[in-house]
Amino acid sequence: MLKRLWDSWIPRLLGTGAVASVIDHALGLTLASFGLRTRTAAMGGKFAGSVFSYFAHRRFTFRDHAQSLFVSSVKFIFFAIVIGLMH
Repeated sequence: MLKRLWDSWIPRLLGTGAVASVIDHALGLTLASFGLRTRTAAMGGKFAGSVFSYFAHRRFTFRDHAQSLFVSSVKFIFFAIVIGLMH
């Protein structure tokens, strides 16, 4: 059972999310330490983390190569905006 769980998409999802969070926070803190305003630094980190998250989830987590890059990215941006507004 553990082998089947390990081979599923769940560990890849958690790992990709963890790396995206590290990129988000590390870049945000770095930009803030260079004197950017907090919101601007946070947006820069969030943007970089989101770009990484999109490509990592597309390629690694879900192995989604059937859809075109344009359609897939539009769906990702839409859901990112919806989730951001709900947050």
